[in-house]
Amino acid sequence: MTQATATDKIRLNLGSGSMPMYGYVNIDLVDGFDARELSDYEPGSVGEIRASHLLEQVTFKEARKALERWHEVLEDGGVLRVAVPDLKKKIVPMLSSPNPDDQRQALKWIYGHNEGMYDMHLSGYTWEILCGLLAEIGFGDFEAWISEIPDEASYPVSLNVKCVKGGDPGLGDQPEKEDLRLVTLPDQYEIPENPTVCAVLSKPRLAITDHESCWNETVMRMGIQHVMMCNGFPWEAALENGIERALECFDDPYILFTDFDSVMAPEDLQVLIDTMQAHPELTAIYPCQAHRHHDELLCDGSGKYSVDGDVTETTYGHFGLTLIRADALRRMELAKPWFWSMPNATTNRWEDGKTDADIFFWRRVRDFGGRIGRCNTVSIGHMEWGVKWPRNEGTYFDHDGNERPKIGTGWQTIQSYRNNGKPDWAGVQPRG
Repeated sequence: MTQATATDKIRLNLGSGSMPMYGYVNIDLVDGFDARELSDYEPGSVGEIRASHLLEQVTFKEARKALERWHEVLEDGGVLRVAVPDLKKKIVPMLSSPNPDDQRQALKWIYGHNEGMYDMHLSGYTWEILCGLLAEIGFGDFEAWISEIPDEASYPVSLNVKCVKGGDPGLGDQPEKEDLRLVTLPDQYEIPENPTVCAVLSKPRLAITDHESCWNETVMRMGIQHVMMCNGFPWEAALENGIERALECFDDPYILFTDFDSVMAPEDLQVLIDTMQAHPELTAIYPCQAHRHHDELLCDGSGKYSVDGDVTETTYGHFGLTLIRADALRRMELAKPWFWSMPNATTNRWEDGKTDADIFFWRRVRDFGGRIGRCNTVSIGHMEWGVKWPRNEGTYFDHDGNERPKIGTGWQTIQSYRNNGKPDWAGVQPRG
């Protein structure tokens, strides 16, 4: 449990997991605090309770008991915000979809991902069932609410109910959230004629300058409008700010992401644009690029070994030279932040199981029904710091017939040096 800073009212964020909120007391079972009991709080001592995707993880009987306890600790007029999967309006339509991926996603929201003891669903709710239960307990003034952080309550499939202790118990019809998060991305996009591109680059204050030639050769020579962010922000913050500026200032149908360590040519970008034009079903497309730390493609396992055809669909991409439709980003406007880093949800450490900001972005795209593709006909380079070593390559005879040692050179990446040290072949003397 993490304590909030000083405030007029106690605000509880129940089931906070890896997303603690400023100004709230963050309570989660993984930290040893049962959000259903709230044994540390006296009746009427709490001003607000927020419980995002917690109730579906317990039985209906346990959920009622928890809600009764929350009602008890809330002050008169206190606010309860609850979020659960929306079975009726969102998940049942997904289950009825002819797309097996939609059906699998729906089943995960019904039963949980089942990846741990805290990720199994034991109950399900509709607007009528949840509000009816809350009304029986003593809540009212029901309305929808919008999540202020990118947790599960911000997803399009989430049913978010805000209510007040002692409010009017009348249910009414389920209100629509005035929220672009309820707009899923289209199955097919309109293909623009003579498409234009606005490029966005997140560049650190001190950077590899060799990228400038690629940037000038590709972006500048092709006459592409661009936004370069290098104000000392973290990478993801600068990139998001750059995207916002591009959407505000320009009307180009495509936004281009490029990294300061990518090596590309104008023809690479042109083929990427042509391929995007030929695939109206794709939200984003990116080229083949080698991983900096491994001898494999920079992509997820779903597309790592498939290079047939011009496009392979994957679950996430990279930002080396990536096109995304500006319309898709505008539809996702209220789903910000688009980039969010999170530690391992179980250990709260930055280790295996963490979520990096770029992966979070691609999950956001998929949450809205977006499709991501790798262009197999375009390959770009990935700059890497390297160490150049002298090495003995045997001997040679000079023009006078004298045998001389032949000294050449070899390269090793910095990552390899850090992991393995100096290579065995480094050195000018012959090795036995």
